[in-house]
Amino acid sequence: MSALLYRRKPLTFSVIRWDSDPATQKAVEAWLRESKQTGRVDGRTGTLDFILAERSAYCAPGDYLVRGIDDEVYPVLARRFAQLYEAAPAAP
Repeated sequence: MSALLYRRKPLTFSVIRWDSDPATQKAVEAWLRESKQTGRVDGRTGTLDFILAERSAYCAPGDYLVRGIDDEVYPVLARRFAQLYEAAPAAP
């Protein structure tokens, strides 16, 4: 049997950008609860610390939180986010 080529299906993700603004913090807390996640803000650095299924993680101001297809949440650096993601058209 010879190797086959596959392409990933286009997927749409729920994404929220983290910053240290109090209004954003409340929105991120609500967004995390939808995925049954919680986070803690480090007052010194402004980072958001949270626990993933396999490990702990953090999201620095300006970085993004992405909810995956199985409701898992993971951080993505701002520069990496721009390389990997583009805005999806709004659902009708």
